[in-house]
Amino acid sequence: MRGFRGHEKGDLDALAQAIVQFSIIGEVEPLVTDVALNPVIVRRQGAGGLAVAAHLRLAAPSYG
Repeated sequence: MRGFRGHEKGDLDALAQAIVQFSIIGEVEPLVTDVALNPVIVRRQGAGGLAVAAHLRLAAPSYG
């Protein structure tokens, strides 16, 4: 991701932003217990990234 062997640097700012945004999900939606993004493709610097698959685990709602 930092660039090596002739490859461009990855967009680490976009990756960091995605991590922060997904970490907020648990705060705004209490039923979300787990979030998994796999794989995450980090494109060249300035080009962002792509979460190929996202999985959310929800807790059973409690009534009463």
